[in-house]
Amino acid sequence: MSIIDGGYGVHGVHGGKPGEITYAHQTAWRLAYGPIPAGVYVCHRCDVRPCVNVEHLFLGNALINNHDAIEKGRARKVRTNRRVTKEQIREFRTLRANGITCREIAESSGFSVKHISVITTERKSDP
Repeated sequence: MSIIDGGYGVHGVHGGKPGEITYAHQTAWRLAYGPIPAGVYVCHRCDVRPCVNVEHLFLGNALINNHDAIEKGRARKVRTNRRVTKEQIREFRTLRANGITCREIAESSGFSVKHISVITTERKSDP
């Protein structure tokens, strides 16, 4: 295993394409728990990027990972003005359907609570 610029542990994939690498924490997850679903991140509770202790790892999507970073003071809450994507609309609506509040989604996504409320309740033009 070696450490790359972002601080994550990486290693070559046995039998993979030449030069192909994978993150060590993802490999640790796969060995302990099985495949990682598409679009899902393996996140660190300990915030130590090269850590491969499976007890320190959890699965989440981009929104959960961003929310975790904000809660731990590793990310800025302020975002530039930007448009919401169709994928974000679907994700926000799924989160609301699963009981996540508009405030929680807003805090982790950088959009306002009002914007999240409109996105998750308006159904005129579903993406």
